Amino acid sequence: MERRVRLAVYLLLFGIVSFVALAATLNPLLPIDDAYITFRYVQNWVEGEGLVFNPGERVEAYSNVLWTVLVAAFTWLGLTPPVAARLLSWLALIACSFVIYLLLRGRIPEAPVAVHLAAGVTFLLLPATVFHALSGMETILTAFLLVLFAWLIDLESETRAGSVLVGLTLAAISIARPEGLLFSVLVLLALGSLRLLSDDPPRLRVGLAVVCCLVPLALFFAGRWLYYGDLLPNSVIAKSAGLHRYVLTGGVFYLRKFVVSLSPVLILAAVSFIQARRDEILAVRVPALCTYLAVTLLGGSADGYPHTRYLFPLVPLLLVWAFEGGWFICRVGWEKRGPVPGSLFAFSLAALLLVIHGFLSFTEYQIAGIPSDPRGFMARPWATTRAFFKPDITPHTEGGPLAEGLGHHELAAWLQRNASRRDLVATYEIGIISYYSRLRVMDLFGLAERTISRTAGPPGLRVHPDYALGRSPKYMACRVESDRLSFYYPVFRSPEFRDGYDLVAVFPYWTTKWLLFERRSHPTSGVKYWLGWDHASDQPVTARGTGSGRTVPVATRGQVRLDPYLQWLETAQKERLFPQVLNHSGSESGRDAMREWLETFRKAFIFVPEENRPAGLDYDFLVPSNSSLEFALAVKSESSFDPQSLEVSVATGGQSETLFKREFDAAADLKAGWEKVRLDLTRFGSQRVRLSFSRGKCRKPVSIAIGEPRIVVNAQKEISELR
Repeated sequence: MERRVRLAVYLLLFGIVSFVALAATLNPLLPIDDAYITFRYVQNWVEGEGLVFNPGERVEAYSNVLWTVLVAAFTWLGLTPPVAARLLSWLALIACSFVIYLLLRGRIPEAPVAVHLAAGVTFLLLPATVFHALSGMETILTAFLLVLFAWLIDLESETRAGSVLVGLTLAAISIARPEGLLFSVLVLLALGSLRLLSDDPPRLRVGLAVVCCLVPLALFFAGRWLYYGDLLPNSVIAKSAGLHRYVLTGGVFYLRKFVVSLSPVLILAAVSFIQARRDEILAVRVPALCTYLAVTLLGGSADGYPHTRYLFPLVPLLLVWAFEGGWFICRVGWEKRGPVPGSLFAFSLAALLLVIHGFLSFTEYQIAGIPSDPRGFMARPWATTRAFFKPDITPHTEGGPLAEGLGHHELAAWLQRNASRRDLVATYEIGIISYYSRLRVMDLFGLAERTISRTAGPPGLRVHPDYALGRSPKYMACRVESDRLSFYYPVFRSPEFRDGYDLVAVFPYWTTKWLLFERRSHPTSGVKYWLGWDHASDQPVTARGTGSGRTVPVATRGQVRLDPYLQWLETAQKERLFPQVLNHSGSESGRDAMREWLETFRKAFIFVPEENRPAGLDYDFLVPSNSSLEFALAVKSESSFDPQSLEVSVATGGQSETLFKREFDAAADLKAGWEKVRLDLTRFGSQRVRLSFSRGKCRKPVSIAIGEPRIVVNAQKEISELR
């Protein structure tokens, strides 16, 4: 009885510490956007639409089935998904810290209880732990399952129940996260090898554990295949890019960030390998480290949130190993001085780890919008406790730092007020917007779009403008840097987007802005052919069969290069447009300013200055009937240059005709930006021609940019046919 009371007191201690830590740092910016993807699925499931993101579309955009089911279960009890996730994370925190205590007590039983408890409390107070517990994601649950498995292995139970628990825990880890399947496979291989080859095999009934793991997994994958038609979540496919250099580089940087923030923990954890048992190393440590190293290198670049979410489930195990290593060092150092001062050791090590980790992760923590002032909990404990169970965030525009961080919520509230339930919204960050607006959302990243996720290209850059804009979304939203207002994603840089959408609202989000665009009733023009560049890949097209089907290959003369995103404007123009775009987004002047701003960015062929060498572009194609040639022209020089000219000519049937000629000298530099040119090609309709852009020889040439040359149809009827 006394032992049970003692354990209950420890559970209560962990519960109080974790609740105070979470309530004191509660923040309206959390849960994070990715958590709301799960909440959207739960929302639709509870309302009878099925486990789908958009009603009627069976695509698995989440990768945390076990977490989704648990959140749904609490939601059916009457909680909202954000509150259900917060409560589940709190319970998982208590359970995780308690298992850390049990695991460490079994590893170093000679240490006083203060050492065992200090490890659990340290885990609860780590800044990364608090962030992930409030993030709304499955991270804490995964960490709990991992440390629970390590504890079950340490028990070395010979009973049938112990083997069943090991197998079911492995199955739960596999369902909780996709990488859990790799971990389970490595563990089962290690246990099987130890059973067959070791002189001192584990007492665990490995066969029974394997059956208890594989049977639930077989049922799970069969259900996934029958419901979604895939064995892997679509989100995993959308984020994967194999061994691409971009992915590996991002993964190495991600790993470095984790190592730096937890460097003292990792150093002490490495020491613990000296006295670790061989079966524990092979069955727990090696599978865990190999699994999360692989996840980091192949998927770390896809995680844009603080505190290395993909690696965090290792932290409880690392803390246990760190306290083991620290105790080993302390015991060796104090061997000749008598008993080790356990309480002093526990306090000193916990304080050291917390201070160093807090200092190293301070920058990331501020970006995440945490912490809030802990004194607020001490001054208003009841109000803070009620806020912990508050159903949802209420978007607001009041002053203070948080007003600058609720852009997602403000945007969703705007859509809920102004959009129809039939409208389609296209965006890259789909969680908060979809959950609160309740609208159909096209995921441009590809998590919830099977077509996009299976298109070739790096993660996040796979959507083809023809596909995205061809579905005619009513609204398109994108987040950009406040001081640049430039778009990273090609679909927002395409001419079709610029010609077909107007800015209607701007919402602040820390150092960025959410821009919301609405589709115009009639586009400016209909594109027939792109001349020499693929608007999806931002690459020049020099041979037929490459690029999209509407791209005319280009043959270059002299030094010509393609700049996929060239902005050309004066400082005065930028200073004039910025305030109009950001402060008058809903007005006609704001829309006009945004149109002008977007037109300062263009894909451009640049004639590179090369003394006494001509330069040009040549295209051979069949001219559509009733069409025109459109392009933009800009010239820039850092010094004086000689007079020169640019000619546009059309050759057909052995005859050549000059359609456009522009003379340049030092006084005619187009400092104001792009000059738009439109040339009528109606008389060449249905004829095969050679279209040429040419610059002649010059002793001191200048950079001439040809922006987005394209053939567009003139008749409104043909425009609608193209659309």
